[in-house]
Amino acid sequence: MISLAQAFNDHSAVFFILAAISVVIVGISKSGFGAGLGVLSLPLMASQSSIHEALAILLPLLIAIDLVGLRRFLKNADWRILKLVLLPAAFGMLLGYLFFSVITPKILSLSIGIFTLLFLIQN
Repeated sequence: MISLAQAFNDHSAVFFILAAISVVIVGISKSGFGAGLGVLSLPLMASQSSIHEALAILLPLLIAIDLVGLRRFLKNADWRILKLVLLPAAFGMLLGYLFFSVITPKILSLSIGIFTLLFLIQN
């Protein structure tokens, strides 16, 4: 387990500035105002840290934001649609886990960069 003091010593001020910008981008994007801007948060953080570290920082944030949003919209949920997407979503998570566990950090960074560019071109 890494201590808070060690985390501050291991990273530059640029990392913390980009991390703060990434968190703001994620928040704006998840609130519906970002228009796809959230896709830039991971590459921003990964530019100053390892891809695994950037994912480890952003994933809990994304989950927490989704849980808050879920609580708000739970009463309006269409449970039939949820049942339809539950199995494919679980399969996708399993594939993502397998992909993440066997791929090298360099190829993972490259694949995230390619997906980011494709997303930006599409929009």
